[in-house]
Amino acid sequence: MKKLLSILALSLFMSGSAYAEIVLLKCEYEDGKLQRYKNNKPQKVEKDNAIKEYEIKLDLALETVTDGPGTGYGSTVFWKDDFITWMSDNTVVGPYDMMTIASLNRFNGKLIIDRKSFKRVVEDGHFQKDSNGNWIRNIEWDSQSEYQCKKQDKLF
Repeated sequence: MKKLLSILALSLFMSGSAYAEIVLLKCEYEDGKLQRYKNNKPQKVEKDNAIKEYEIKLDLALETVTDGPGTGYGSTVFWKDDFITWMSDNTVVGPYDMMTIASLNRFNGKLIIDRKSFKRVVEDGHFQKDSNGNWIRNIEWDSQSEYQCKKQDKLF
């Protein structure tokens, strides 16, 4: 019985969720722009049609973003004293890729989300890669949206 209790206590101490502090942020859209490209050359700039509100969950104990724009499979988080930055580079459909980079200022709550849409270069029916093994792709559009985030308290 003592061994069982010891194992249980040890597993609670070792699990990060026992000490997790999740912070919920509510972020509201302020401004943004969308830059369209043709043959990798900038064309026109227009007002972006961004999502007006995001909720972001930060795990302070594990220093990670558990929920928010651009999070999920393959996302990378960089946790600093003044900024939290996370990014993902994913295939959306077929030849189209989406890169999302989000940067959250920890002092003023400003969130900047930069999204880029790419189309892979196809030759002879195959996607092309460069000498480093990365996809060769042309940018289709780039949007940058700004949000103001505030800590959201739980209701219960």
